Amino acid sequence: MGSQQESTWAAFAKEKLGPSGMKQIAESLETLDHHLKMRTFFSGYQISEDDKVLFEALKGIKFIYLFIICVEFNRIKSLTIMDKI
Repeated sequence: MGSQQESTWAAFAKEKLGPSGMKQIAESLETLDHHLKMRTFFSGYQISEDDKVLFEALKGIKFIYLFIICVEFNRIKSLTIMDKI
């Protein structure tokens, strides 16, 4: 559980948790969930740089989902209005 694993998790955060498709984010969240089922931290036995990087990446996801939800809501609202015309 050294620096090699830490860099692996940091790379995971950058590649998999950035602004990408919903499917990739969902798969990435499953990977993180699986890893943490029997652990408290991503690397080692205390908060590491990996935990901080992943936390920051996960914090950003809620904005991505909120944006997608707003876009979909507006699309559905537009379709509903068009049906009434």
